[in-house]
Amino acid sequence: MTGPAALPLIDLGDRGFLSLAAIMRWPRKPREAQMLISAMQLDLAMSEDGDPLTELTQSRLSDLSSAGLEWSLVGRVLLYYLMLAEHHPEKKSINKAWHLVWCDMRDGMVLVNGHLAPTSKRTLQSWWTEFLPAAHLCAAFALEQDLMIEDPRGFVGLAHALLDKAEQAGMRFSATMWRAQESWPIPPVSFEIPDFDTFGKSNLDAYRAPVQNLK
Repeated sequence: MTGPAALPLIDLGDRGFLSLAAIMRWPRKPREAQMLISAMQLDLAMSEDGDPLTELTQSRLSDLSSAGLEWSLVGRVLLYYLMLAEHHPEKKSINKAWHLVWCDMRDGMVLVNGHLAPTSKRTLQSWWTEFLPAAHLCAAFALEQDLMIEDPRGFVGLAHALLDKAEQAGMRFSATMWRAQESWPIPPVSFEIPDFDTFGKSNLDAYRAPVQNLK
């Protein structure tokens, strides 16, 4: 990985999904994430020989697990934007995607870690800003649960495809997005962008753009 000012590159190493999880958890701290990944990889390898995990590794693994709440929502924002672009192009906007995810939060959607999401739009937007460099990875995480991808390179390939699709749909990212190293053989991934269910379509039809007071 490189420094925060340069293009972030994903380095899977020996434990690919662990690396991806750390990137999604700390997307704006590439050097810190890489150091933690290296330390955890070594610790986990030693644990396979019978050594106990260090408190730091146990703490970080717990942190990675609990961050599923933020990942799932940030990924869903990007995925909903793509769903709008694919099936409802006349209604496509990032504000609508935020609104639809907020509707999920408001109505008590249970997240992957078993907790209910907070209902604050401001919280959702702050998470979007924090995790934006890995939003396509988070979207792949949301979509992959249906595709059952077992190869981390395939997961990265899906994330790249989602990012390209979002940019082609007109989305402009205000952060440098994580990319795989060019030397990697990224396999092609076949996928479809689903449409909203009845509940999502109802929330989309009910959307009203916020009124701005002009002074």
